Amino acid sequence: MASFAARPARAQGTGSSKFHVDSQRLQGTLEKLSEFGRNPEGGVTRIGFSATDLAAREYVIGLMKQAGLEVRVDPAGNIFGRRAGSEKLPILLFGSHIDSVLHGGNFDGDVGSMGSIEVMRALNDAKVK
Repeated sequence: MASFAARPARAQGTGSSKFHVDSQRLQGTLEKLSEFGRNPEGGVTRIGFSATDLAAREYVIGLMKQAGLEVRVDPAGNIFGRRAGSEKLPILLFGSHIDSVLHGGNFDGDVGSMGSIEVMRALNDAKVK
């Protein structure tokens, strides 16, 4: 599994670091998610609505709830997480997927999904509401 290098984001208009993405925590969630549908010959197969995909969805929903998100699933199976803010900061919106094609890449969609959750964790760690 590749390592991720993360550097602290800078608060807009300042020279100081306010947020920190925990690259080890992010890598851990990516590794765990890749266990759902891992192929012995490499890659991941997580076809939408398969048993493997449904198990992965439950894992991701759990992570989202742990990150303080209100989670809902629409009739098409899309998972939404929302956390209302209290500060006058720009709105953040992320989109990605965790399903895959046959023998898909380990990170296809997963980096965006797990990265989004990690951003929420970083905001929580920095006490940004």
